[in-house]
Amino acid sequence: MKKTYNTIGQILAVACSLFVLTACLDSDVEEVVTYDDAAILSFGISTGNVTRYTKAQDGSDSAYVATDVNLAGTLFEIDQINGLIFNEDSLPWGTDATKLLTTHTTMNNSVAFIESLTGEDIAVLTTTDTLDLSMSRVLRVYPTNGGIYRTYRLDVRVHRQRSDDWTWTEGSTADIANATAARMLTTATAQVLLVAEGGMAKVLTRTGYQQPWTDTNMRPSAMALQSATVYQGNLVIGDASQLITVTAVGTPEMNATVSAMGEATQIVGADSECLYALNASGNMLRSTDGGATWETEAMGDDITLWPNTNLVAAWMPYEHSVGSDYVMVAGTNADHDCTLVWRKVEEHLAGSLAGQWVYAASGNTGLYQMPVLDNLQLGIYDGRFFAIGSRDTHIYMYTSRDGGITWQQLSSANMPVISIADEQQVWAATTDANGNIVILAPTGQTYHGRQNHVGWVSN
Repeated sequence: MKKTYNTIGQILAVACSLFVLTACLDSDVEEVVTYDDAAILSFGISTGNVTRYTKAQDGSDSAYVATDVNLAGTLFEIDQINGLIFNEDSLPWGTDATKLLTTHTTMNNSVAFIESLTGEDIAVLTTTDTLDLSMSRVLRVYPTNGGIYRTYRLDVRVHRQRSDDWTWTEGSTADIANATAARMLTTATAQVLLVAEGGMAKVLTRTGYQQPWTDTNMRPSAMALQSATVYQGNLVIGDASQLITVTAVGTPEMNATVSAMGEATQIVGADSECLYALNASGNMLRSTDGGATWETEAMGDDITLWPNTNLVAAWMPYEHSVGSDYVMVAGTNADHDCTLVWRKVEEHLAGSLAGQWVYAASGNTGLYQMPVLDNLQLGIYDGRFFAIGSRDTHIYMYTSRDGGITWQQLSSANMPVISIADEQQVWAATTDANGNIVILAPTGQTYHGRQNHVGWVSN
């Protein structure tokens, strides 16, 4: 039973009855020790009820309530200066915040109370009575000598979205009525849309999802769509024998510099320090100086498994080695009926040995391999490698949690209805620093979407 108190006398009586410190002296006399300071030192949620969902046989959501779920792993911060108690990481979606069991500790056995929702009464804060913490509550903590109490505002945060649900939003529309192909990239300052028209490529940029696409008036050849990447936040385009590097993309300070491609004929991708390209013989090249010079890469597996068409690349920092990147190249080869994926760990620290490209095989033919996809694009989504492409009249998305060895389809993405009538229809996709997948539909309409948890700040 929860008891409420509304007089100082009642409060002090509770404090004295609950918390009496004794110190054994040289004689048998016991001394009652009281303190004039008070503070809440820790706070937590122990258990609560959580509504959870599972899939019924017909594919619909089926809900049930899990009772007395252990929520002790959610950490609470205490701002002693401003008197605030809050959880940085929200409780799971579906948590019933009106019935939560709590835990706490205080300084010098001071006694914690919680004010009623009206603020007229207070009750001892216990670990056995459930509390309604669906809104901000005020806690008081009284010293054992009956002195001035301290107050804290308690805010318990609960996720308002289901973690794996997807949210898609329409963005601005691009004019691609005359386009024969398109490619999207995300630089440090803007999104880039390369549109092939009549043997040339229009380079469009936008600086926000709802911002209009702006023509940069750059006109490389249409081969730029297959020879472009983002390197150290800048746009890099290989155009015949020219290497075009565009800095501050989409801003008034945007600047393009042109240099010679050297022996490189097609830009494939990049990592944090290197550019990657192909030469006329189809050999993989690497440049550590922005394309000024190139060196031939070592291939560690059967070269007949190397993709020779539709090459795309992506990279992420390699978490197991400081100063290293995990680089992936994917594409197709007419002799194979799946997308071929190669990978490399590139170590950038001085004195590091040169790595080599190896084939990422699942070990079982056809098991968790990525099928051949038209207009294949590669990127990073939710901390893992991401691929998107079309087959028949549909767009498919895949992710790999093991660096490209196995791939699983994102079948629950709930994408907008985007019709791909045939292979010739123009569409494009990219990922960005906000964790979004961005898709350009054949109509020119753009969409950006992500699972809810990707947008949550992780602390």
